Amino acid sequence: MYKILVVDDEPEIVEIIKEMLSANLECIINSAGNGLDAYQQAEREKFDLICTDHRMPIMTGGGLVVALRERENINKQTPILVISGFIAEARQFFETLSDVMFINKPFSEDKLIAAVKRALGVKE
Repeated sequence: MYKILVVDDEPEIVEIIKEMLSANLECIINSAGNGLDAYQQAEREKFDLICTDHRMPIMTGGGLVVALRERENINKQTPILVISGFIAEARQFFETLSDVMFINKPFSEDKLIAAVKRALGVKE
């Protein structure tokens, strides 16, 4: 069973992603509405994957990724999937960080699940 953290400031997007993941993987899903809440969860719980939007209030997905990669924490090596409508901006922000993947919004269920499985190392 995989443990996945989904981070987005739009509750509808969080629900869509949770539904898609639950329908295709055996997983436990936590959610957060901004990068700060997500970082606080990531300090307390180990995740197999973190899926995050980039542009969010309080702390962006970029801020979250930098905090996870640069500070000592239990999710320092956890794969991260950035799901954003601003991929060009996000890629530039994350280009020096390891184990960060990207998909564009809007996304299809097939594209999301393929990216998640690739990030988790799941063989088809």
